[in-house]
Amino acid sequence: MKKLSDFRISTKVFAIVGVLCAVVVGVAGVGVDALKQMNAAGDEIELAGDEMKSGMGLIVNALALNRAEFSLAANPSPEVVAEAEKAVAAERATFSKRLEAVRASAGPRQLELLVDVEARWSDYAEELDDTLAVAKRLGNGVEIGESQKAILASVQDSKAKATGLRNAVNAYVNFTDDKGAKISAEATATYEQVSLLLMVVSGIGLVLGIALGFAISRYGVVAPIRRAIACLRSLADGDLKVDIFGVGRRDEIGEVAETMKVFKENMLRNKEMEAEAVAQEARARDEQRRALHAMADSLEEGVGAAVQTITSAATELEAAAQTLTASLEETNAQAANVSAASTQASTNVETVATACEELATSVQEIGQQVAQSAQSADAAVASAGRTSD
Repeated sequence: MKKLSDFRISTKVFAIVGVLCAVVVGVAGVGVDALKQMNAAGDEIELAGDEMKSGMGLIVNALALNRAEFSLAANPSPEVVAEAEKAVAAERATFSKRLEAVRASAGPRQLELLVDVEARWSDYAEELDDTLAVAKRLGNGVEIGESQKAILASVQDSKAKATGLRNAVNAYVNFTDDKGAKISAEATATYEQVSLLLMVVSGIGLVLGIALGFAISRYGVVAPIRRAIACLRSLADGDLKVDIFGVGRRDEIGEVAETMKVFKENMLRNKEMEAEAVAQEARARDEQRRALHAMADSLEEGVGAAVQTITSAATELEAAAQTLTASLEETNAQAANVSAASTQASTNVETVATACEELATSVQEIGQQVAQSAQSADAAVASAGRTSD
């Protein structure tokens, strides 16, 4: 299942906009449907009004026809009969036209009522024809009073039929009136329901939009950005132990986290390189120190060897001096016997001369060794100076 962090910020924003658009579309759909229902109810109410108007017209036609009959009874003269006949024909035509019109738009129950109206209209039309026939036949009679009586009797005969016709039409009109009132009540109820539904849908959409917007903005945008900024500040302060927030996310915060991860790795690598450089520098100083110690040891060994050589030469010189002293002492000891052993003295002189030559040679060698020792000492001193430098 996808998490909020799997969606990009633009997708989250479009989600909020989409929810609000869905709410707007829902409200618009409900409103359009309600308008359709109200329009249909208005059409039905208008139709019911037309039907009521036509029903009232039928009643007016029936009354006009009945009035024409009574006018014939009041004055059955040929002129009145002719005018009544024209009026009856016009009213009958209007009645039939209106009856046909209401029949075309009538519902099942209205059709049942109209069947009764048509039957009573047919009966009344026959009585009306009889009344007109009686009026025509008796209109030229000598005794007007008798003619009026005969016509009035015919009118009385059709009165019941006319009353039944009006009652049938009234039943149709009353039903149509009730139908219109019912449609109006239904339209009012529909308006109230739709109004309530629109308020509920709008409220739910508003609450859902606010909740979704708050959740997405807080937990999907603001909070991750703040945590990413905190990580950046920690990295800027040199804290490389901080955990990078957002690694693995699929939104822009994840991209920022991947970049911070690269920065952290580079900083760790630089720190390791710095530590390695410091360690190398320490090792170089150690190696230099060891080299200086080795050079000092070598110098010390050279100076020691030179000193040992000088000491050996001095020892040899001391031995030669002792030998010379012994020889001189021996010469002094033998000088007393010079007269006794001149030959021996000569020999001893030669021996002394030889010893002196050897002594001179030894002294020369000692001088050379001393010079070499001095050179070695000078070299040691120079090496010591370089080592000191």
